[in-house]
Amino acid sequence: MMDIDLLLDSATPAETTVALCLNGKLRAQYETLRARIEERAAEQADGDDADTRLAGRGRKPKADPEQADLDRLVQEMKAHTITCRLVALPRPEFNQLMKDHPGRKDDKTGRPVERFNAETLFPVLLRKALVEPVLSPAQYDKLLNAVNEAQYDKLVTAAWNLNHEDSDVPF
Repeated sequence: MMDIDLLLDSATPAETTVALCLNGKLRAQYETLRARIEERAAEQADGDDADTRLAGRGRKPKADPEQADLDRLVQEMKAHTITCRLVALPRPEFNQLMKDHPGRKDDKTGRPVERFNAETLFPVLLRKALVEPVLSPAQYDKLLNAVNEAQYDKLVTAAWNLNHEDSDVPF
């Protein structure tokens, strides 16, 4: 039988990590090189499909001549990647944040049109949820200025999902 007190005492908030490569030039080189390798692989697969002989089936694809370059680039990108660990806030704190950042109301009826103000809520939520790396306020601002909009959205979405979506283990 399960000890509910032990289970509750050992409860921890949901966590996730988000890896961000902060070197856009390396990312672009990676995308270009990967596209060339995938194009050659597709061409090779098309040629293999034309071979209907049994001996031709199941052949191991040839190693791409640029795969070593791609592998090297991945290692270089890792040196320019920051891994951010985010943790869900306690429910009362998250609910208070939602109250502190109310959504827009209809001018005529006064009824809420949005549940919250994403523009003001998300930066605060992200700052509170981001636990690693430990950043000074200046470093945090520098990080937000270094990431592009997609990377910022990735961080904010992770913080939101930790606090607002179901994270139970699927059975």
